[in-house]
Amino acid sequence: MATTGVRGRHWLRKAREWCSRYLPAEALGTVCSVIGAYAAFQVWDSRAAAALAGTIAENAGFYGVMVALEWRRQAGGPPGRRRRAARTAGMLSAEFGPAEAFDSLAVRPLMLFVGPFLTGGIVTGSALGKVLADVVFYIVAIICYEAAQRRAAARRRRIAAVAIAPSGPRFAAVVAVGAPRPRQGSTTGPG
Repeated sequence: MATTGVRGRHWLRKAREWCSRYLPAEALGTVCSVIGAYAAFQVWDSRAAAALAGTIAENAGFYGVMVALEWRRQAGGPPGRRRRAARTAGMLSAEFGPAEAFDSLAVRPLMLFVGPFLTGGIVTGSALGKVLADVVFYIVAIICYEAAQRRAAARRRRIAAVAIAPSGPRFAAVVAVGAPRPRQGSTTGPG
């Protein structure tokens, strides 16, 4: 029974972590998606145009927030804007690359196109399509996020192990490799 409680707390903690990471971006993405789809439908009277506009608008809102949040999170790393930009881009690409490719090219436009047929209204249908697409998106994104976090933690452990272990075989090997070797034919010692 204790294991179930520990697992439950673990998943509750993970759900809080995911919500704090994704909710601000999701809120703006949702607003942008519905407004974009509604505006495109009003202009072109086309559900396909509304689906495409909703997808583009959502990506702009969502990733605008995610880039800002990740940029701020990367402030503690090595100095320099280029390095920080590279870390931000790398983390977001690892986390969202596979999910975004699948989502934007197939799932989201389809769901935003089908949603209005299911509800009978462009706004409610776009919202429904968005929610359905989000389920698929977040399954893939969270798997990628957790994998990236595990890789980063393993890298931090390796760095910490080297930093806190200045003696022993590993250190001796590094010192031996870095030490200058005597030239052949020369004698060592007092001369």
